[in-house]
Amino acid sequence: MIGRIASGVVEKLTDSTTISDTEKELYLYGFFILISQILYFTLTTLFGILLDIVLESVIFYVAFQFIRRYAGGIHASSEL
Repeated sequence: MIGRIASGVVEKLTDSTTISDTEKELYLYGFFILISQILYFTLTTLFGILLDIVLESVIFYVAFQFIRRYAGGIHASSEL
C-alpha cells in the first residue's frame, strides 16, 4: 500500500519533469520512508487518543524511533 502511494507520487513528479528518470529510485525510497513514518506516527497518536494516553504514545514512538535507528531489527521481505 505505502509502496503504491510512493510510486504514484514519484510518477507524477517524473511526468511533470520535476525529477529526472535517473533519480527516480532515490525519490521512491525517500517517499516510501516519509509516508510510512507519517502513517505510523498517525496510527500511534490515534491509538493514544482512543486509549486516552496521547503523551505516552508520542513518547513511546519517539523513543522507539531512536532505538530502531541504532539497534537494526528484523527485516521483512515485503511490506505485508
